[in-house]
Amino acid sequence: MVEPGGGCRRGSAMDSLDSSSISSTSIVRQTVYEKLSSLGVQLPDENTLGLCRLESSSSYTTLPSTPKPKRRRMTLASVDKECCFGSSLTESTHLTSVELDDRTSACVPGALVSMVSFLEDHLETEGLFRKTGSLPRQKAIRSQLCKGEGLSVDTSAHDVANLLKVYFRELPICLFMNSLLESFISVVRDYQDTPILMKKLLLDLCLLLPVAHQHVLQYTLQFFFKLSEYAVSNLMDLDNISVVLTPNLMPSTDVSCPDLDLRTKVVKILVARSRWLSRRRFELMRGNLGRMQSLTSLQSEDSVQLRGKKKLKRRASIKDLGQLALRKGKALAAENPLKRRTTFRDRKASLIPDILKGKKQVRLSKLLHSSDRESRFAKPADK
Repeated sequence: MVEPGGGCRRGSAMDSLDSSSISSTSIVRQTVYEKLSSLGVQLPDENTLGLCRLESSSSYTTLPSTPKPKRRRMTLASVDKECCFGSSLTESTHLTSVELDDRTSACVPGALVSMVSFLEDHLETEGLFRKTGSLPRQKAIRSQLCKGEGLSVDTSAHDVANLLKVYFRELPICLFMNSLLESFISVVRDYQDTPILMKKLLLDLCLLLPVAHQHVLQYTLQFFFKLSEYAVSNLMDLDNISVVLTPNLMPSTDVSCPDLDLRTKVVKILVARSRWLSRRRFELMRGNLGRMQSLTSLQSEDSVQLRGKKKLKRRASIKDLGQLALRKGKALAAENPLKRRTTFRDRKASLIPDILKGKKQVRLSKLLHSSDRESRFAKPADK
């Protein structure tokens, strides 16, 4: 069982999402937005989703600098509110690092990890998420989780399951984002004739969520899929899970909720394809590998030393000169194909004017002076 406070706090959790991963996530979100917009999917504007427009300059792709968040003064009341129920997923302070089924790590709130870890040991409990349990016991468990304490062994699984539904129902911004709820519903309504494309578009819409929402969504959907695998004993198949959880995951302001069937279908499809979310993200990242490489090269350019830059420039200039000389030689050979090849004597004769220039002229004069001196003091030959 994972302790709620045993993971990473807000700072270390965000540090685990380094600049390259945040940049790649921004590129994937922008790519998904452009793709869905071209297909005519109903989407909110980019400012509502918090997307950052990628600015291109020459061959590089840059991300606009984001302002550093202001530090807030924490009080006992704010800590008790933000560490557990009723706090936004993007502003949660007590996060825990967990490992997903695809061996990737995610940072989710500690209270959620504590409840899911407890329920994973009680997957065979009949009527899980359907029976309400005891409200006084749930109130005690809730205060226990907000204090950062773990769950005891004798805790009722039905109480914890009902608290998990309450956790999602009390989110100020629902898990699927209030601005994207209509997009999920419109995809299921408009693409019923093409189920394969509909499922892929739903996965793409999940990638438009903020990083914190994506982590919680994938972590929760994988747990619900595990729960459906024990449907023989707990009587909770995909249909029952989607019916029970839809009002909590995708709440509606209208009491009648005329599109409840469409919302239930969205939850059912995403639970069934929870393991495809990371694969879809990897496909989009691989498709945008060129943009991500240009972004990485631009970010690392500032850390390159000046000496390294000079070496790169020198190598590039030598290469250009070599190619220029080769092209010039080919052009001359094409103009004079019958010209005689120069011999070593011709090349030596062509170097004589160059030797007479500059400092080499002094050396030549000394050589001539020494040869004249030797001839002057030489002994006459015997007759």
